[in-house]
Amino acid sequence: MITKWEAYDSIGFFYLKVTRFPKTFIKIMANVKLLFCGSEKSETDSISVECFYNGHNEITIRIDEGENSKIALVSLDKETAIKFCKELRKSIALID
Repeated sequence: MITKWEAYDSIGFFYLKVTRFPKTFIKIMANVKLLFCGSEKSETDSISVECFYNGHNEITIRIDEGENSKIALVSLDKETAIKFCKELRKSIALID
């Protein structure tokens, strides 16, 4: 039996398509919000970062510094997001 998994993203909604036979599939829709929080060591655990596709062929990064604070947004086109990802990977490689 061949099983094929595919994931789709449509403005914050993720669709999972599981294909087992040519015309049989299960479609599951989930509303997912993934937040990354700062570390306790750096005392930034009250700050959260969210990354999502904004529907305009851009990735938006939202930084929330907690209650009663400003929210910073930056939207990156595909090429810039790829470059950002590469730089982030290089920085991660430097962590002990």
